[in-house]
Amino acid sequence: MKSKSPRHARLLLPLVKRKPEKAKLAVSISTDVHADLIAYQRAYQDMNQGDVSFDFIVEHVLMQHMKRDKAFQTWKVTQPKD
Repeated sequence: MKSKSPRHARLLLPLVKRKPEKAKLAVSISTDVHADLIAYQRAYQDMNQGDVSFDFIVEHVLMQHMKRDKAFQTWKVTQPKD
């Protein structure tokens, strides 16, 4: 007799999320903003007990700002898709 696998059986290895494609961005920012971003990175690491890259901090600060900007979000949905 063939044994059936349980309906809700799962592997111990969790699903691996595919990382989004990344684009390289070279920008010049003031030394004050740079210092604040480095401080933010340190604060994030201290408060969350883990290392994160500087790129991670910059990306997520920008994402947070753009998500909260209602005028930008409204404008964005009215633009044609490329």
